[in-house]
Amino acid sequence: MHHYIIQYTNRPLGESGEPCKSEYDFSSACNTCGTGAVLTGNLRVKGFSKIKKDFFETLDGDYIISKRLYGKIRDSFKGFTLLNVIDMRNKVLVDYYHLTAKNVLPRFQQKSNGFVIEKQCHDCKRNGYFNHAIIGDIKQNIPTIVSPLNFIYKKCDFESIENSMILETWECAGLSNKIAKGNFVIRYARPWIIVNQQIRDLFDQEKISNIEYENVLIE
Repeated sequence: MHHYIIQYTNRPLGESGEPCKSEYDFSSACNTCGTGAVLTGNLRVKGFSKIKKDFFETLDGDYIISKRLYGKIRDSFKGFTLLNVIDMRNKVLVDYYHLTAKNVLPRFQQKSNGFVIEKQCHDCKRNGYFNHAIIGDIKQNIPTIVSPLNFIYKKCDFESIENSMILETWECAGLSNKIAKGNFVIRYARPWIIVNQQIRDLFDQEKISNIEYENVLIE
C-alpha cells in the first residue's frame, strides 16, 4: 500500500484551533513548547461562512473537508469517521469536517530530507520543521523552488497501523508557543498528514484541486 504526504497548495482560509478557543489535552505534549497537544472534541473555527471548497487548509494549519467529500469517503469505506467543526458560539457547522488522524507514526529515518529545521524546541525536538525552499526573484523572473518532502520509514513502522487510512507524523511543521509572550501567540505546531492510496484514489476520482501528494518511502 502506497502512502502520501498531502499539502494544500492554495491560500489558507479561515481560522481554527488555538485562536478559536479549541480545547487540547497536554498529557503527552512537551511541557516547554506544547508540541504534541491533542485536540479534544470538535475543532473550533471562524471565518467559514463564505468558503465553498471540498478541501482546504486553515490559517492555523488544520485540514478541512466538505460534507460532500466526507459522504463519498463514508460510502466507500465503512467505519470511517470524522468530527464536524464548530463555530465560536458552539454551533455545529454541518458542511465541514476536520480531516485529522488518530494514529501517529514514529520518527522518520535520519536520511529523510526536503526540509529544514529552525528554532526547534530543545526539549522535545518535535517542532521547527519547515519545507525547504529556494526563494526566487519576481523581478528577474526566477521562481521559488520548494524541495519535495522525502520521508523515509521502516516497513515495521506501518505494521501495527497498516489499516489506517490517515496518519500523522511525529514531527510537526512550524513553531509552537505554549504561552503568549510579546509578538508570539499561543500556537501548537501541526504534524504533516499522510494518507494511503485509497484516499488518494478517491480524491483523484472526485477531482479535488489545490492538493499535492508526495510519496512516503517505506524500506
